[in-house]
Amino acid sequence: MLAKAILIFLSLIKYTTSITPPIQLNYIKTSATDPYFHDEHNRIRIFHGINRMHKAFPWYVNDSDIVLEDLQAIGINIVRLGWFWSGFNPSPGVFNATYLHIIQRQVQRFADHGIHTLLDMHQDVMSSKFCLYDGVPIWVVDKSIPRHPFPWPLTGNCSSRGWMINSLSEAAAKAYQDLYDNTNGMLDDLAMFWSTSASNFVNNSNVIGYEIINEPFAGDFYQDPSILIPGIAGSKNLAKMYEKVASEIRKQDDRHIIFYEPVTWGMIFDNKIIGSGFTQVPGGDSYRNRSALSFHYYCSTFVPGYDKLPKWRKDLCDSTVAPLVFSAVKKDIQQIGGAAIMTEGLSCPNDIGGQEECHIVQSHLDQQFLSWTDYADSQNYPFAPNDALKTLWSRTYARAIAGNPRNMTFNPVTLDFEFCYVPNVSIKAPTEIFIPKTYTYRNGFEVSCDVGLICIEKGDVLLVTEEDVKGESIKCVRVKSK
Repeated sequence: MLAKAILIFLSLIKYTTSITPPIQLNYIKTSATDPYFHDEHNRIRIFHGINRMHKAFPWYVNDSDIVLEDLQAIGINIVRLGWFWSGFNPSPGVFNATYLHIIQRQVQRFADHGIHTLLDMHQDVMSSKFCLYDGVPIWVVDKSIPRHPFPWPLTGNCSSRGWMINSLSEAAAKAYQDLYDNTNGMLDDLAMFWSTSASNFVNNSNVIGYEIINEPFAGDFYQDPSILIPGIAGSKNLAKMYEKVASEIRKQDDRHIIFYEPVTWGMIFDNKIIGSGFTQVPGGDSYRNRSALSFHYYCSTFVPGYDKLPKWRKDLCDSTVAPLVFSAVKKDIQQIGGAAIMTEGLSCPNDIGGQEECHIVQSHLDQQFLSWTDYADSQNYPFAPNDALKTLWSRTYARAIAGNPRNMTFNPVTLDFEFCYVPNVSIKAPTEIFIPKTYTYRNGFEVSCDVGLICIEKGDVLLVTEEDVKGESIKCVRVKSK
């Protein structure tokens, strides 16, 4: 009997010691002095990621470990995860603990594969009352009383027009305005949703932050046509919404990054009229190191009929409009502070053809060391992007930079990569360059590092440290396909 008890005890020890403890990623912050994300070592961090959404009950997807391992293999280190208001707050004062626990488990599973989570309150045209889904709970939207029944002045039924057109109905536009104006407490409801959310994630470092609302519309342009001008919409409506919600979040959580969006057509120029309209990050200058502008770039947003354009017109659009957008983003965050991330807009196709826009946008992002989360395949379950899409996502990049970045380029045809930076010797953690072997360098690769750098390959990551670096010298790392 004693021998049996000892065997059971030893087996329990073996079992408990074999369990891998949950991974806790480190908190990410922004900076009061530069436009980048930073980690606990003060390295500049760049994130490549995807969106995962389920825009209906039960308001979540449940990806397998095989999928997560695949994401890790192609360099994905962030997921913009739908954190749905209707899922967590289905009725007034009621918060769904089961949904919360499911999302918390998903966040942990992403972290176990080295992936941070951005919690995104996703909505599109607010509500099922306006032909879509209840991104904003129906009990909140019911507080907005339309002057004319939906879809006035539009005609037809939901299947007769594109989903975005529904924003132009008076009922939908007024519902957005009522949210911004806190009509019948609608903005209070959003603030309570986020305050309660923050109280449950405040100590979770696997969460990079909270995106207050996806693609907010301008508001009631029937009453005030000027708000269709993006800078005016930003200054009159969106800014006051973000200030209110951020102040409630900060009562619960003063550490995580708050992500905020302009109207989707707002980032083509940087000024108070044709721009975001923001003059500060939510909460003011003291929150520059905990704020990030979330923007979307789809050339189709700025060019009506984009999908029907010939290829040369699309290429022209992406070579002319894209530089304006990325320049506007850069200037905006230089003025108001914080970092920026493109949370939708690579337009990477799930096929071999039509990849030019994806490559063009990725190049612009690389040039400014900007992070991104692509929207392709975001609602598919099971999540099964084909090899063409995985290859587009699988891009060599410097994901952690111990210094001041100067140049980063990747040629998707030759697979040549170059990264140059001024090392910061006070940062003891290495620079990390992700080099994807599975989908990019199938035949192997060669690395060359400038004199003064030590490069050590560890799996799909190249660890770069400095040896005898003096002064402000620029050092480069290059990767070539064999």
